[in-house]
Amino acid sequence: MICVRTPMFSLMFNGTMHGFFEAKRGLRQGDPMSPLLFVLDDVLMFCKGDFKSMFLMMQALKLFSATSGLLASNSKLVVYYSGMSEHEVRRVLDMSGSIRQHDPFKYLGVPICAQKIAASDCSSLV
Repeated sequence: MICVRTPMFSLMFNGTMHGFFEAKRGLRQGDPMSPLLFVLDDVLMFCKGDFKSMFLMMQALKLFSATSGLLASNSKLVVYYSGMSEHEVRRVLDMSGSIRQHDPFKYLGVPICAQKIAASDCSSLV
């Protein structure tokens, strides 16, 4: 823990430095451990619109989880389908346990769609 406490900080008010204080908690920016502690909450993954591609992507996600110890929240697993037959969509839903999402959906507050979106879809951004 000594490496976490070694940084010293100073405050500047009106262009004048005022004292130093020691960091008591946290990690420095760029610390090699930070990716293990802070993981993005929202991730978009893309693949070809067929069962095999989706299956391989889900296997990659499982491998990532097994390797890193980080788990995806199944309650947040949402899949957007475009250009797939209803039969293929049903197979993917059954295999992945995902929720079917219809367009436009929002990612980090921004509407995402395969076609041109209407101005009303962007009203929350303005």
